[in-house]
Order: sequence, then structure tokens, then C-alpha cells
Amino acid sequence: VDVSPETSKVISGSVSPATKLYERKIKKFEAKAMQELLYIIPHDIYEQLLDEDKGTPFNVWNALKKQFEGTDKILANRKKVALLDMENFKMLPNETLFDTYSRYNIDVNRVKKLKGERSQEDFNMKFLYNLSPKWDTVHMIILQTSINLDTMSLFDLYAALQQPEPKFNQ
Repeated sequence: VDVSPETSKVISGSVSPATKLYERKIKKFEAKAMQELLYIIPHDIYEQLLDEDKGTPFNVWNALKKQFEGTDKILANRKKVALLDMENFKMLPNETLFDTYSRYNIDVNRVKKLKGERSQEDFNMKFLYNLSPKWDTVHMIILQTSINLDTMSLFDLYAALQQPEPKFNQ
């Protein structure tokens, strides 16, 4: 009969040598992990943590994650804001294609980082449809040539659009 280490402690009243070895290895790994965390975390940030969060490397890591990323509720709000920013995105008057791409790429990366459910095609279509009216002809050509927007990266779409830009800026 297989018995877990915890059960064997209760049954025999003692700890087996294998369990002792396992516990020593765990303590050794935890000590090394804590040493690495203390090495890379600035002292003033570490001191901001509550004492109960300093017990194990796992607790330290989770406290830092919560402090810098926020709680689940904060992350959900950040995701909503990122999605809203993306939905409200428009090319600004007198803005170059590069500036528009740069601004939009920041929004796309925020949405991806926060795990917003959007496909690559959604990102690309949103970018195309929100260029200024002077880009309508180019954007229609791209759609008519049936470029695969669901697999094309945003940068590749930008590069394809970049070709005709000098004609429009004259």
C-alpha cells in the first residue's frame, strides 16, 4: 500500500529518512531562492512588504507581484481600459503612418499583455479602418488583394501600408 509521507509520520510517529532528505532539499532550494530574491530586490522595496509576506520566497514573490501588477480586480480594470483605448483608437489629423502605428502598437501590446481576447485579424482590421480617409484607397486595395490579415503581424501590415505613404503626403 502506498502511503504519503504525511500519513507515514502519523502512523509510525517518526519521519522516514527519505522524508527528511526531501524536506532538507526543499529548505535548501527555498534558502537559495530567498537569497536570489534578496539579491535582486532593492532593500527599500523589500522593507515595504509585510512581515508575514517575508517568510518564504513564494510569499515574497506573490507580495511583489500583487504590489506591482495589482490585484485581480485592478488587472480586470486595466484590461477594460486597454480594450476601450483600442476601440476608441483613431489616426490623428496630420499624424504620419509611423506615429499612428507606434501609438496603436502600444495599445495592442497592452491588450495582449493583459490577455484581452482579440484575434490578430481584429487588431489589423481595427488599424486599417481607423486610418484617416486619405488611406481609404490603399486600405481597399489591401482588402481586395486578400492579404491574410488573420496571420499577418501588425508590423507586416504597417510595412505593406508604408510603401504608398509618400504618394499621399505630397
